[in-house]
Amino acid sequence: MADGRNPPWAWDEIVLALDLYFRIGVQSATHPDVIDLSAILNQLPIHSVRPQE
Repeated sequence: MADGRNPPWAWDEIVLALDLYFRIGVQSATHPDVIDLSAILNQLPIHSVRPQE
């Protein structure tokens, strides 16, 4: 992805993010659960191209 933006979210990513949002109701990037979910999503082989590569 040449423009450096993240690819569109996959269905599984949306479901996991919404589950977290409805459980904790927090939109802070520094919340420990948000950080944990981000790490998990980054490990999933959903997207073949990532902006940081």
